[in-house]
Amino acid sequence: MGQLKKQDTGESLYVIKGTVTNVGEAASDGIRIRATLLGKDNQVIVQNEAYAGNLIDESLMAHMNRVRIEGFLGMRYGEGNSNRTIPVGMSLPFMVVFFDPPEGVESFTVKAVNVDEPERIQSSGTDTEKSDTRISSQRSIRSN
Repeated sequence: MGQLKKQDTGESLYVIKGTVTNVGEAASDGIRIRATLLGKDNQVIVQNEAYAGNLIDESLMAHMNRVRIEGFLGMRYGEGNSNRTIPVGMSLPFMVVFFDPPEGVESFTVKAVNVDEPERIQSSGTDTEKSDTRISSQRSIRSN
């Protein structure tokens, strides 16, 4: 689910929440979530990442500054070490936050990536989902 929100400071946020499940044959060493906001004709506008296992209560997030939100969502092992070893079949929540999202967002995509996968520059349409994870309740949607 993706929603446009306003902070108490007036800053705009685009928040994407969902769950990711390890559907592979072995435990995962951790999952990063890569979200992409798309504009007209599915053109990439901006990307951001966060680690699975981190979820901020939205009533608290409205009062948090950017540094605190990024710090919390950037915890490698997730809240309570939930993103350290993920057994087969286990699901974790995730949240990716975009600060001051640009106008023209029409949809988004979400990918689950192994935490050990190296960073790389990618062109549109070349990113692949991690084959042993499944993202639930995450479809591209149109924002109102």
